[in-house]
Amino acid sequence: MSASATAPVQDSKRFKKRWFAYFGANSLAVSILLHVLFGVGATFLIVEHFQKKHVNFHATEPPSQHTEVEHKVELAKRNNVESAPPDLKRIVTKDVSSITLPEPPEVPTTDEANPTSMAGVDGVMGMGLGNGMGKGGSGGGGGIPLFGAPDGTGLEGDFYDLKQTPARKPTDMTYGQFYIELHNYVDRGWNEALLSRYYKSKDPLYASTLAISTRDSGEAPKAFGLEKEVQPALWIVHYHGRVIAPQSGDYRFVGFGDNVLVVKINNTTVLDAGWDFLTNNPSLHQLLPFACPKYIPIARRDRPSWDPHLRIGPVFHANAHVPMDMDILIGDDGGICNFFLLIEKEGEIYGNGEGGFVAYPFFQIGDKGGAEFSVGEEHPPYSSNSYPWQDAKSNTASP
Repeated sequence: MSASATAPVQDSKRFKKRWFAYFGANSLAVSILLHVLFGVGATFLIVEHFQKKHVNFHATEPPSQHTEVEHKVELAKRNNVESAPPDLKRIVTKDVSSITLPEPPEVPTTDEANPTSMAGVDGVMGMGLGNGMGKGGSGGGGGIPLFGAPDGTGLEGDFYDLKQTPARKPTDMTYGQFYIELHNYVDRGWNEALLSRYYKSKDPLYASTLAISTRDSGEAPKAFGLEKEVQPALWIVHYHGRVIAPQSGDYRFVGFGDNVLVVKINNTTVLDAGWDFLTNNPSLHQLLPFACPKYIPIARRDRPSWDPHLRIGPVFHANAHVPMDMDILIGDDGGICNFFLLIEKEGEIYGNGEGGFVAYPFFQIGDKGGAEFSVGEEHPPYSSNSYPWQDAKSNTASP
């Protein structure tokens, strides 16, 4: 073989020996190369893994409807009448916001009306539980008729049957429409024109107090002499007149009605205490601890939202000797009915009645007598002594 032919072969051998010596002998270079390759592979695997397993820590699914329902049911159970802590039975709500009534014209006077029938020591009002024969119309125990008397003193009450027209034609009134009509009536300022399409009692009755324990719904039309013309259910009574407070001060109404009880003073609603509220203002029906026990099973059976507790309205101011317009709306959708209207004067100290509940006096006009109940008749604890208000019609010193 010539020297020119063997030269490339020798060069190739020398190249291989040089690189072999470099990589084989230099272990540090080999280690670096392996680490580089491992790092590239690990980086690739990590990137692939987190792209597939990425978690969004800000997005959460809303609770299921079933969970929300269970939560509401649990809250309702906590508010159940029987589960109220015993201490609540002796608490009187005092944080109800006050309202400002339209100011009537002031009548010159030199002194305030003297309260009557007051008892007790150091400003504490006497308390009675109203034992004895019940005062009731429609065959009650005598005394003041439940829905009023035709004597012309007190608030004048007009009965309306929403089931028929003035010509006694059926209106096909339904349960739902009944409350729609009453909502509209209250929202529109108790405009009597809205009731002109319904059958109205010919002769009014005059009420001096509302202390009507459980009665059949037919007792109301019977009291107005309409038992032959009006079937029970879906009726209302609008009482209206002018009254005078016995003393200047801040007052609040307390009450409960099955199904409707709304009170207005000087064109301002001051209480909405029926089972079916006709206003959306929660200050008009603040809850008091006292419940009507006989109504609890009915409320639970017919409608869970019904709460047979006394309600208390916001504070309003009244001046002695100054007549004030007053309206009361009661109504029933059938079955049994029940209406209690009591009153509180701010600053007075009231005793406790049965069960430790505060015993407010019933709202009363004139001196016909206060509320009385027969043995076994359900009623809230109440004071048998009160400051009777006056009927402006019978007060000759007032305009």
